[in-house]
Amino acid sequence: MDTSSAHDVGYAFGAVIGCFLAILLPALFIFALIMAIVRKSRGWTIATVLLGVLGLGFLGAITVFGVRQAAESAAEAKVPREFISSDNLVTITGPGSWTEQDLRSEVAGLQLANLLAEEYLLVISEPKSDFPEDFELDEFADVASSGIIDSVTEAEHSELEPLVVKGCEGFQHELNGTIDGIRISYLNSFLEGREHFHQILAWTLEERKERVLPVLKEASLSFRETE
Repeated sequence: MDTSSAHDVGYAFGAVIGCFLAILLPALFIFALIMAIVRKSRGWTIATVLLGVLGLGFLGAITVFGVRQAAESAAEAKVPREFISSDNLVTITGPGSWTEQDLRSEVAGLQLANLLAEEYLLVISEPKSDFPEDFELDEFADVASSGIIDSVTEAEHSELEPLVVKGCEGFQHELNGTIDGIRISYLNSFLEGREHFHQILAWTLEERKERVLPVLKEASLSFRETE
């Protein structure tokens, strides 16, 4: 068993023991307290005091453990992570709080999200051989962006702005629209790679746009084709 597996087993065992004690100690304390009142016994009184002290100590330990776990989780969330697409074509570096998710796209090679923060990003890569021989990047960006705009209602979008990401030329725009009655804000990028056209589709709730869009933009600009 490797170190990581041993740590996971130990953590799970400790959690089980902790849950058991969290139930047992209060139950024993209440029982001892009742017996001390009914029997007016010094022994039961001492037992009640000892169980109360143990319970308070256990509660303190649980509190310290919870605070430490929260601090470790917050620290891990700040450490960037590199994700590679399932087709091994591209990588994206995102916050440590992101994980690979099923965003219900059958064509995306990479689907990332922080569900609690409403941060979403997916990458779709299409071979240039699937397009006419003289198909240019600006045509791809126009067709792809138009398809996304048409998929939302009450669409409001900026013009496609040129950009370069890790040597890949492309275009980017912002889009606000409504899907199923929910206002969504997108940051979409359309890039030309060596042998593929790529779409980076990133979005959040419109109400979180000001805070989340910079995160999505930083992740989008970390895009890189694999060697």
